[in-house]
Amino acid sequence: YRNKLCRSYSFKSRLFGIYQFVFDHLLSEQYDHPSPIESWVILEDDVMLLDPEGFREELLYALHHKLCFYSFHKTQPDGCLYQWGTQAQLWSRKMMERTFHVSNDTYCRLPIDMYIAQHGPWYVTQRELVRHVGKRFSQISPYNITTDLMTTTTSQPMK
Repeated sequence: YRNKLCRSYSFKSRLFGIYQFVFDHLLSEQYDHPSPIESWVILEDDVMLLDPEGFREELLYALHHKLCFYSFHKTQPDGCLYQWGTQAQLWSRKMMERTFHVSNDTYCRLPIDMYIAQHGPWYVTQRELVRHVGKRFSQISPYNITTDLMTTTTSQPMK
């Protein structure tokens, strides 16, 4: 397990590892596909969709403009640049592969959202499309989280 390479076992490296586990699954599923999927929408399980039509419009906009990363979670009242958060976002294959292959130093040192922000600028929605309704628990088993993710994660082409 990659966290053993870090000096301290932290939530930030655990979350980064979970995303890399999911990315590995999504990317490896696509190797033999005749037309590989180039973008994925990742929604955390504790996110509530507030505006389905607005979400669809923003998704189509991001896909049309071939954005590498786009956040559907508005984090500041007046800004349009991504600063933090992994609640709901669009990932391109290129950005997903780059994030999957980060060095151990980066993995141990940075939270995933700060890693994403370093490779921007990325844009965020200006609308309230989703709401993060979950709470962080102090005792989380990485094995249980990744097992649960694998049973609920599918890689279906978007229509």
